[in-house]
Amino acid sequence: MKEGEITITSSVNYSTPNSALAAYLFCQGYDYLGADHSDPQNVVFQFANSSKTLAKTVSNWQIGKAPGDCYQFYLAYRRFVWEAKNQ
Repeated sequence: MKEGEITITSSVNYSTPNSALAAYLFCQGYDYLGADHSDPQNVVFQFANSSKTLAKTVSNWQIGKAPGDCYQFYLAYRRFVWEAKNQ
């Protein structure tokens, strides 16, 4: 995985500052826990780390082989960008 793409914060949580990756994970069905706005310059999106497929999902995203519905991704991406800007 690329540096800064994803961070395992505990055995049950992981996070990413990448809003597009967050949208993709959301569309893939990972449980979204909310955003950490403690650093206004770097909003971090947090997900439940309940699946062993996380590394493969992120890897598919990074190499451009991310399957899924483009429209659902677009809607989720808009949501995460809005959340990063408006909290």
